[in-house]
Amino acid sequence: MKILHLEDNEAVADMMKRVLESECHTVVHDPSGAVGLGILKSGSFDMVICDYDFGRMRMNGEEVVKEIRKFSNVPVIANSSNPDHCKIMVKSGATVSLSKPCPIKDIIETVNSIAGGE
Repeated sequence: MKILHLEDNEAVADMMKRVLESECHTVVHDPSGAVGLGILKSGSFDMVICDYDFGRMRMNGEEVVKEIRKFSNVPVIANSSNPDHCKIMVKSGATVSLSKPCPIKDIIETVNSIAGGE
């Protein structure tokens, strides 16, 4: 699977990339929701994993998910350390949520479950 990971924390992004690539997925990372939307529109992705808070960036995860749903039905995993943010993103159209910190096995199981359901 080709996965777009939108995450402003480089340590989290690096860990997620290592974990998912170890499962034979291709991961493209961007630290911004707004730029990430452009990447999604210009590429062919099978899944998006999206943080909620992008620091000083213009868009939050809720806004990113709403924008994605205007042009794509790609599965989106909401990924935030705040469970309320995860709920907001799911209400906005995310497929499922994973709260941070998240055990690696849960990340793998969730991604593989969505991948197997397509």
